[in-house]
Order: sequence, then C-alpha cells, then structure tokens
Amino acid sequence: MPNSRWQTQVKVEPSPFKLNHADSILALGSCFAEHVGEHLRRSGFEVLINPFGILFNPSSILIALNRILDKRLYTADDLTHYDGKYVSLDHHGKFNSTTAEATLNKINDSLISAHERLLEAKMLVITFGSAWGYEFNETKRVVANCHKIPQAKFSKVLLDHQQIGANFDQLLAKVWQSNPALNVVFTVSPVRHWKDGAEGNSISKSHLRLAAAALASKTQCHYFPAFEIVIDELRDYRFFADDLLHPSAPAIDYVWEKFSLCFMDDEVQDLAMKVAKLNLTLAHKSESPESKLLKEKAKEEIRVLLSR
Repeated sequence: MPNSRWQTQVKVEPSPFKLNHADSILALGSCFAEHVGEHLRRSGFEVLINPFGILFNPSSILIALNRILDKRLYTADDLTHYDGKYVSLDHHGKFNSTTAEATLNKINDSLISAHERLLEAKMLVITFGSAWGYEFNETKRVVANCHKIPQAKFSKVLLDHQQIGANFDQLLAKVWQSNPALNVVFTVSPVRHWKDGAEGNSISKSHLRLAAAALASKTQCHYFPAFEIVIDELRDYRFFADDLLHPSAPAIDYVWEKFSLCFMDDEVQDLAMKVAKLNLTLAHKSESPESKLLKEKAKEEIRVLLSR
C-alpha cells in the first residue's frame, strides 16, 4: 500500500447507509464497475454485475436501466445481423450468436434476472466510463457497442453533463417508485480513454464528473471518488497496468479498501475479509484429493459465516 507520507490523501466520508451480507446489489457501467462488483462477490455479497455487459457511456447505461425496470424484453426487430452474427447495439459482444433465438435467449434471461435484482436491491452502483458515444446513423441512438460494424455507419457525439443528469433524474424517480429503499452510488472510471486523445479524455471525464456531482446531491444518491483516488492519490505509474491507462491490481485493491470503509461497518468488513480469504482457497485450480478437501472445508466455513 502507498505510504501516506508521500501522497495526497483523498478523504472519503462514511456513507449514511451501510451494507450487510443480507443486502443485494446491482452494478452497471464500465469495467471499473466489474472490478468493484467482483470484490463484492468474492467477499460474500449477492451482486449482479453488468447484465448488459460492459457499458461505457451514460446513455447506454440509461437505456439498460429503463429496459430492466420496465422488464421490456428484446425481440428480433431489436437485433442487427452483421458478419454472420445477430447482435444488439444495446449490449456487449458477449451476447452475440449465430442465430437470433440464441442471442435473444441470452439477452432476455439476463434482463429478467436484472429486473428482479433491481426491485430488491439495496445498492445500485453506476460507473460512468466515457461521455463520448457513438450514434448509429440509421436510428440516431447512442450504442453500447459497435460490434465491428463499419465506422461510417456511426457518428461520434459528446454527451452533455446537464442532459445526463436530467435523464437520470427521470429514471431514478421511476426506480424509487418500485424500490423506495434503493441507494444509488455513482462513480467515474479512472481508466483513461486515450483513443479520444488527452484533451478529449479530459473533456469527457469533466462532463461525467459534473453529472455525477449533480446526481449525488439527491437524497439516496452518493458519489464514491474512485476517479480521484486513482488519478490523484495513486498518481504514480506503478499503480497502472502495462498499458499505462488501466489501474493495476494493487490500485483496484486499494480502492476496494476505501469502498469497504465507506459502505461497511467494522463487523461487516471483518466478515467480508474472512469470506474473501476462503474464496481464494476455492479459486485454486488444483484438483488433488487434499485440495478438494480444503475446498469443501472452505465452502462449509463460508456457509456458516454467511448464515449467522
């Protein structure tokens, strides 16, 4: 961990609400939402991560949440056929299949699970990745993924922070009618989108940060400063991966520790660490008799810990 003597500290205020292991969680957004979600899952929490796949821009996150809330299933008319596959421009490529039926089954099964989770969740984590989006020229809709369709069919657009805020205000008003207990945590991904250039990335993150700040001022909305922790507190390149754009594993672990301090009390943090340690045992690839016994013991210990 970094030495506080040699860094500027980003102060993270304790959240007014606290998680426990009986709570369910839904996380949507960029790959940083997946990092936090995986840490939550490894620590024993019930979390559903990116039911539409990785989503970078706020418009695509908004489309996903509206369809999840309304339980509006996709049909063949919603799909695009390209390069031998049926794709949804609202989804990540992991849903693509060679038949429309297979694509729709994967998409709609995930949507139904997400609808059920949204109605019962205590926390919704939304991570904005980029304010730059790509409009499909045929529909004038911002897409989640271009699926390698020729670039000429899309137009690059910058999503304005005021419009992002207004659109999410409308959505959250609907969400709280169905789940009044839901707390929404907004974060901005620290991953730099260098394909937009240094200036383009800065403009993008500025719009996202302004939108998140406005939304976090609402009751039951919160901002967690993952962006500031990585970009300022962990500003040294040793906290980045080899591409110098994505946070390294130690950086993600450091952000997770601050997330835990923010949203968990001491007892829940202690339980989360114990479960995470046991899950490391389960992650071992060895299938020796000794390893199998250790894994069975770890499973039982996790079951006992989470049943208290």
